[in-house]
Amino acid sequence: MNRIPLIALFGASTLFLACGDKDGDTGGTDTTDATDTDTDTDADTDADTDTDGTDTDTDGTDTDTDTDDTATALSYTLSGTAIDGATQTPAAEGLCVAALNPDAAVTGGETVTMASGTVGAAGSFSIEGVDDTPSFGILISVFDCDDADSVLTTATPVLPPVYAGVETGDTISGLTAFSISAAYADGIDASLAAVGFADGSIWDIGGMMGGVWDNTYSPINGATVTGASTVFYQDGDAADGLFSTGGGLNTSTVATGGSIFLIPAAPIGGYSATASGYTFPTNTLGSSAGSIVFAPIIAN
Repeated sequence: MNRIPLIALFGASTLFLACGDKDGDTGGTDTTDATDTDTDTDADTDADTDTDGTDTDTDGTDTDTDTDDTATALSYTLSGTAIDGATQTPAAEGLCVAALNPDAAVTGGETVTMASGTVGAAGSFSIEGVDDTPSFGILISVFDCDDADSVLTTATPVLPPVYAGVETGDTISGLTAFSISAAYADGIDASLAAVGFADGSIWDIGGMMGGVWDNTYSPINGATVTGASTVFYQDGDAADGLFSTGGGLNTSTVATGGSIFLIPAAPIGGYSATASGYTFPTNTLGSSAGSIVFAPIIAN
């Protein structure tokens, strides 16, 4: 179930010009003088030895050669830590991690894998050979290498300002990529069913998750997410379902639940949040089937 998520040729025409002999000389007998019996035996024996692509002009010595160097291809590294979204502990060692370009997906195409690696000890990862700077951000995807469903495929955005001006050989470090274990994904499905959600399993339809946090990454209680009509807010007590309290649906973020929100099958659009005393940016985000985009909304 490893599904990787999102976010003119010009023809040349040649014009040939035909040049006529304007003085009327046909290169044979001159018939304009009745007493002139001279015969014009001159013949144009000049040969055009210039062939397409070969310069036979030897006037002087042309020693110019094109020594322009081909530009070095972009190649840089993304490094950081993969974190389990439920426990906030390092993700399992041995998971696969990849840097994705979602630009084409925004207009209905497919994401492109730019480079990949594996999660190491303590959740560490290093993705070498990233070769592009996508306009809509980079997605760092964490997934099961063997398609064994030990985790639900995730994608954590890296916004363009983070890699603005990056050059070959650079390393962008300190990144976080979130992972969702199979047990957490199954708990999400059960909790959605408990509140009447019947549009499919999160394993299949995918969605967008994140936390509403202040600029120190601390959960904000009582925030609401904007940009979607249906948002589920996780609390800290799974006994009655992750998204309900005492049988009632949670209507805003709950700090004891990490202020985590979920938007199943989130369409691409602008998402933000509201909370007393805080302002938030609006980011263009969304999800695709079979994966979760983990995108925290962080206060200014």
